[in-house]
Amino acid sequence: MLRSTSAEIITQVITVTEKLSNEEFARPLAILNGSSIGKNIRHIIEFYDCLLRGYKNGTVNYDAREHNTLLENDKFLATETLEIIKEKIMNSSDKQLTLLVNFSNDEAAVNSIATTVYRELIYNIEHVVHHAAIIKIALKNSFPEVAVPENFGIAYSTVKYAKQQQEEEKLHVQ
Repeated sequence: MLRSTSAEIITQVITVTEKLSNEEFARPLAILNGSSIGKNIRHIIEFYDCLLRGYKNGTVNYDAREHNTLLENDKFLATETLEIIKEKIMNSSDKQLTLLVNFSNDEAAVNSIATTVYRELIYNIEHVVHHAAIIKIALKNSFPEVAVPENFGIAYSTVKYAKQQQEEEKLHVQ
């Protein structure tokens, strides 16, 4: 289920990206403090890339991102890379990993935490939802003609809660 949820949300990001011109994708936007939709997409890609590298070598380190500017300036490369990530995620399975984290200015202050592929997929799903919400704000402000998927940028728990609230309202009305 986590793999298919990841694939679903990556597909949403691809769908939105494909609706933009390459110039719109890479354009710095005031509402994003000069960042671009492309930079947010690159950030999503690089977090999944860190997880996939960790899948191979057993260690995930989200601080070891490449910051590949080609991904933030070329929507075609970004969507192609997202398709590859989606395929690799769908072909993965759960296993033990080590997560390296450092929340200090001291580069030697690295913590090792036991984790799993599926736990990191959860993290990446939530991370994409967060960036999708940012992208959605940028789209509505700068490119309002671009339609976004219905629940794009909304946490799965929020979608379920809203649905539950609607069902309860229907019961109270009857």
